[in-house]
Amino acid sequence: MGVNLKTSSLERLLFVVNDLSFFYSHRYPLALAAVKKGYEVHVIFGDLASHSKSGFSNGIHFHYVHQKRGKISPLSDFLYFLGLFKMFKTIKPKIVHLITIKPILYGGLVARLVNSQLTISAFAGLGSLFSSKNSLKFTFIRKLVKPIFHYSLNGHRQIILVQNETDKMLISSFSNVDHKRFALIKGSGVDLSRYQITPEPTGNIRVVMASRMLWTKGVREYVDAARLIIKKTKNIDFILAGSPDPGNPDTVPLNYLQKFHSEGVIEYLGFVDDIASLYQSCHLVVLPSFYPEGIPKCLIEAAACGRPIVTTDMPGCRDTVLDGTSGTLVSARDIESLAEAIFELANSPITRVKMGLEARKLAEQEFGIENVVSKHLDIYRLAYNYK
Repeated sequence: MGVNLKTSSLERLLFVVNDLSFFYSHRYPLALAAVKKGYEVHVIFGDLASHSKSGFSNGIHFHYVHQKRGKISPLSDFLYFLGLFKMFKTIKPKIVHLITIKPILYGGLVARLVNSQLTISAFAGLGSLFSSKNSLKFTFIRKLVKPIFHYSLNGHRQIILVQNETDKMLISSFSNVDHKRFALIKGSGVDLSRYQITPEPTGNIRVVMASRMLWTKGVREYVDAARLIIKKTKNIDFILAGSPDPGNPDTVPLNYLQKFHSEGVIEYLGFVDDIASLYQSCHLVVLPSFYPEGIPKCLIEAAACGRPIVTTDMPGCRDTVLDGTSGTLVSARDIESLAEAIFELANSPITRVKMGLEARKLAEQEFGIENVVSKHLDIYRLAYNYK
């Protein structure tokens, strides 16, 4: 089922994403809200392996343009650029919302070529491209893409959407974008009615890390910290939830996760659909990420469930925690400090409850989905100010 692009009179909003799994987990409520506001919403996605859904659903129109994730491939990227160009010319969007690096890089070029009314380049963290300072590979790639980024991000009708101030500074210095073009929205939001605070469970202390299974998320550090703590006590259980990401070169292979599980260090659950129930069944949430995040969705969901957080003092992660009030920040890749922070909270029930209440309060103030959606819709309305 499709839409007749020749007869539709609605204003067209186009999302460009790497894969639909990310769109559904992070941007679907926004897309539905846009449909209710009268937009004709389209989504271009680039990875069939991540999701098989295409066509038309809940007023949203899906289009596939092949993209090779995780690698710079001149031929594949050029074909992706051409595919985007053809699709933009067909859809003729008034507003273009680009999400993550490759859609921003190539979608931004296309948006300028077709003279879109408003282009939003939304960075959900900067990842390895910007964080790997000592890598010759990424240094070369940064030099290669810098002029493309400069052109893509400096259109007259361009908004650069970031989730934390650190990303704003890095992107501005890298691409020479004027600070006035930036907008800050902290994350993709959380449904506060679904993610509710509940009393702690009884029994052993349960610690959980739930994320994509990437090494840079701190999977190995989490497991190693668990090993240190298990030597002290058997009253703390460690849970690991999430799927490997085959399209990402940094993915943790499934056999490693199964090995950790079989060793008895952690309980590996794989993909968990009901994250709210998982968090409510645990006592504290950990994310030892050591690369620049945007605003990790797993942490704002944990905050909404009233669970204290142990995470790293890294961009994005530190923006979800009031250190010492709603959780604890530790240095990245510092296994001993991570283990100490987890062990201390595991043995401090009163502190956990106080931190959990503060975490919920912070979620209500900063991360509610209605607030996040409303801020995005306000940005979309800027399209009507441009002539």
